[in-house]
Amino acid sequence: MPISETTIETFVSPSEFLDVVLDVKQYPRFLPEVKEVEVLSSSDTAMRARFSVAVAFAGLDVKTEYTVDYTIDRDALTVSWTLHASPDLTVNEGAWRLTETDDGETVAHYRAELVTSLPIAPEIQQAFAEAQLPELMQKFQERAESL
Repeated sequence: MPISETTIETFVSPSEFLDVVLDVKQYPRFLPEVKEVEVLSSSDTAMRARFSVAVAFAGLDVKTEYTVDYTIDRDALTVSWTLHASPDLTVNEGAWRLTETDDGETVAHYRAELVTSLPIAPEIQQAFAEAQLPELMQKFQERAESL
């Protein structure tokens, strides 16, 4: 699947937004496709987490698990991840890059690439990514602004 990218601006500080991004155990509360998250290891600069997800799109119901390794740089306001293991994904990597505006708010840039080994046509995968990305960003923004 091609790389998906987007940028949003939100009314919270970069550190507050970063806290939402890193609180992966709370994802099931505001991302309905995320059914369960288990943090396997965590430090100030790294985290490994396992996700169970279920998505429906274009008549397809897909359930899978994946484990990703996060690299965290709070000073640079960045979080990146790479796939550690998955039965159905061959690539899952991306990053959040946050910048602070002059008035203390946040511009959040999100970039991700997913490649699946499931028999789903590339056009359907791309359509799914294009349809889901704005909704995903809105959910992160709403979560950050509600705390």
